[in-house]
Order: sequence, then structure tokens, then C-alpha cells
Amino acid sequence: MRNVTIRQLQIFAEAAQRLSFARVAERLHLSPAAVSFQIKQIESMTGFALFERVGRKVSVTDAGERLLVYAK
Repeated sequence: MRNVTIRQLQIFAEAAQRLSFARVAERLHLSPAAVSFQIKQIESMTGFALFERVGRKVSVTDAGERLLVYAK
């Protein structure tokens, strides 16, 4: 977790609250692809899936819930 940036944690926290990468992208003035990329980067660094993706819907995993506490 040493390489996770504050900006990535901000993006993750917004995504965990809103459960919509598109809404997070709009709110943070990013593209949806940029939000997805940042989330995938965090998942790669932690080794855990933070969101469960089913189609266009996402939900926060247990690991994501724990990281959200840390991110806040």
C-alpha cells in the first residue's frame, strides 16, 4: 500500500460511496476510463478486488469496505 496516492484514495472513496464510476468521473472532472484505471491500479497494488463488477453495476467487496475506512 505504500505506492497508493492520496488522489487514488479519493477516487476510490468517491466510487465506494456513489457506486458509479461515471458519476465519480463527472464529479472529479475525469474520464470514466481514468477512474477505472485508478481503481485497477489500487487493486493491483493491494492484491484484492475492491469492487465486484456485474455488467455496469458495481458493489464494494469486504476488502473494499476495509480500505474505505482507511481512505476516509
